[in-house]
Amino acid sequence: MINNIKKSTKDNDSPMKRYNLVIPQELYLELENIAKKRRVKVVDVLRNYIEFGLWFEDAMRKPDTKLLLKEGSKERELILFGSLSSTMSK
Repeated sequence: MINNIKKSTKDNDSPMKRYNLVIPQELYLELENIAKKRRVKVVDVLRNYIEFGLWFEDAMRKPDTKLLLKEGSKERELILFGSLSSTMSK
């Protein structure tokens, strides 16, 4: 997980906002499975994904930002410039 993403909990000093979210059951079951593996609540998984998405959105706004994704021996370089561009480097 990204180190600079703080854990959101009810104990945070920041005020919380309630939001009703309707998602397909298949998607919910995937989130529930992830939560069970991590031994956390589904809402915690959602909060982490939202925080990561906001971090990613911020990164996309910065010029010359690159993200590297390595899966085994394959690497992908993601060059961000408003819209996502993906190239295989190996």
